[in-house]
Amino acid sequence: MKRDVIIIVLMCVVAIGLGAWLYVMGVENRVPQAQEAAVSFSVIAEGTNASLTDRKNFKVESREQLEQVWAHAYGQTTVALPTVDFEKYQVLAVFGGQKNSGGHTVAVKEVVDTENTRRITITHSAPGSSCITTQALTSPFQFVRVEKSDARIERKDETVTVACD
Repeated sequence: MKRDVIIIVLMCVVAIGLGAWLYVMGVENRVPQAQEAAVSFSVIAEGTNASLTDRKNFKVESREQLEQVWAHAYGQTTVALPTVDFEKYQVLAVFGGQKNSGGHTVAVKEVVDTENTRRITITHSAPGSSCITTQALTSPFQFVRVEKSDARIERKDETVTVACD
């Protein structure tokens, strides 16, 4: 009987020790994490009066595609098309959709590459209730140039309200 109690106590001590060791080491130390790398980008155009009134995003990989998407932003107005070396770069165009007032923006916040995914974080800003805005329909957009990639694009949207105190 005494021997059984000693064996049970020893097993409990070993189980507690093993549990403590696993807790201290943590699962994240044994599972390799996907490597993330920030990708630099530059804004090549932005505005608030796109002719496209839907919330849409485009990955542009040629001059012909850029001409088509550029027309969604500027309609019939003749705003010069930027020069982009499509051998090295691609263009990401983000459209925020039609809004009932001014003060709205859409912007690429960050671009991050993992093994086979490129994550684009897009910030949609809206004016707060204390903001004075134009009472006209707007449709914000932004074009950014980024290093070319064949990775699958994953979009992450975030919405913020801007205070105008």
